[in-house]
Amino acid sequence: MEAYAPIIEVINSLLLMEETRSHGVSYLTTYHDRLSKNISRDEIRRYLDLLHKKGCIAEPLGNSVWVSKDTPLILTVHLERLIAYRKELISPEERRFEQAPARSATEKISSIELVITPEEKKEYLVVLNKKYNKVIELNKKKNSTMLLHDLATCQHVDKTPRNLKAMEYLNARKDCQLYSKTGYVPTIVVKQRSGYIVPAVKIRKLAMATYKKKSKT
Repeated sequence: MEAYAPIIEVINSLLLMEETRSHGVSYLTTYHDRLSKNISRDEIRRYLDLLHKKGCIAEPLGNSVWVSKDTPLILTVHLERLIAYRKELISPEERRFEQAPARSATEKISSIELVITPEEKKEYLVVLNKKYNKVIELNKKKNSTMLLHDLATCQHVDKTPRNLKAMEYLNARKDCQLYSKTGYVPTIVVKQRSGYIVPAVKIRKLAMATYKKKSKT
């Protein structure tokens, strides 16, 4: 997934500063480089002005505070409005990513279900550990996804070089989307047995209609 848009980066910084505050209106003193090290002060000012117009923060202070990067910014933040506006801005892909459940540092994958999507779709929806309201997407053309699909179909595949490489990726790589998108720790999800590659956890296909029904319960 690509980086967040600059205004969302600024909003994220404000929310991180406020994540331990329980009240609806918070007051903070910060600096430009704490809001973003990659966005100019002029851009940050425009984003704060926009957030003020949207009711997310009180009116930013006057021009004098923008003269120096060392001048503190004193902001009044309306947390609920800021969170609501952020939800309007993020893309569907970012929303799905953020809705993936937070996991403990030791929680592993116990089941994988591939929701069968139309042929024209480039990705399968994937349900982990029967969390039907929390899905990720996997590209159908990736070798690792094809291996999962084949195992969901017939429960064993040949030990070809491609499949062995995909098995290693699924089992051991922290950047594998099964883990990077969810917070699960790398898990032995496929293994070798009797000359074949087979599931080490439950791997199955799921019809779209069944998925939609389960995701509503």
